[in-house]
Amino acid sequence: MEPKSPASILVVDDEQDMRWLLGNILRNCGFVVRQAQDGEDALTQVNQEPPNIVLLDIKMPNMDGMEALKRLKEQHPYLPVIMLTAYGDIPSSVQAIKLGAYDFLTKPFDNDQIIFTIQRALDHLLLKQEVVSLRKQIKSRKSLQQLMGSSRQIQQLSYQVDMVGKTNYTVLIQGETGT
Repeated sequence: MEPKSPASILVVDDEQDMRWLLGNILRNCGFVVRQAQDGEDALTQVNQEPPNIVLLDIKMPNMDGMEALKRLKEQHPYLPVIMLTAYGDIPSSVQAIKLGAYDFLTKPFDNDQIIFTIQRALDHLLLKQEVVSLRKQIKSRKSLQQLMGSSRQIQQLSYQVDMVGKTNYTVLIQGETGT
């Protein structure tokens, strides 16, 4: 089995010192880090090569974090975006979550807290990708009847499964082992 490549994280902050600090913390944890100085730069980079996660400051010149978040989620709905701000007020955090942010952290933050949040976001992203993949597999699969045969009993079972599948009932199927 091939080793999994490290997750890539785009750090978006207008303060170079904050980008440097976050970059070092994340690199020490094995992440690949890219940096952007504002929302416009972030959009350009994400469109060229989408990262696994975006850490996005709210207060920035040109395009602020809320506008960047809105545009990122329009173009990349499954991309986890963690908002960072030194101005942690409740209306901003509510707005960010409504716009699709994965989480909202206030500066200064604990290094362990940011790594934990990133790991949770990566786990969440993997689950979403798995759901999308499974849905594609289900759509491409043959019907139950095509998989199991076309006998009268299988046709009857297929009909019953279709009927019960549309409800919220719990069903117990009994039979001999292997049938």
